[in-house]
Amino acid sequence: MPRIDQPWATIPALTGWRDADWAAFAAVYQRVTAGLPADPEVRHAVAAATMNGLISGLRQNHVDWLRIPSKMAAPLG
Repeated sequence: MPRIDQPWATIPALTGWRDADWAAFAAVYQRVTAGLPADPEVRHAVAAATMNGLISGLRQNHVDWLRIPSKMAAPLG
């Protein structure tokens, strides 16, 4: 049964090596998302929380992220 609360949903130990750190993050994120319910709202909420956490960790005042619902998003290209 899919679970939202997952004890392993924590940031992995980071090494300072960008490629290794992104690979470690990706592995944890994929494990977490694989255990989520198929409900798109739950998946979007987890993705939004992840993005907000990553961005706040940068501690930069010129970086932001905004989720735009797909029906309002402008086409790319």
